[in-house]
Amino acid sequence: MALVEEMVLAGQIEEVARYCESDVLNSYRVWLVYELFRGSITAQELDWSEAQIRDFVAKRKTANSHLSASLGTANATETRELM
Repeated sequence: MALVEEMVLAGQIEEVARYCESDVLNSYRVWLVYELFRGSITAQELDWSEAQIRDFVAKRKTANSHLSASLGTANATETRELM
């Protein structure tokens, strides 16, 4: 049985929401890099979005410990070096 399923069956819905919030955040960050690779956003727009994510996490990390682990330090410059 998966951890999330166990938590749901135990009635820990709020904890599931906090746990899944980090998955959503990570998926969004992958999508941002994908959009950068496609040329749909600029490096500056990626950096701005990452700054917004860091601000969001800083405000919520006391309420959701899972978010702190989601926050990396990648920026557009580091992403371009991968290209």
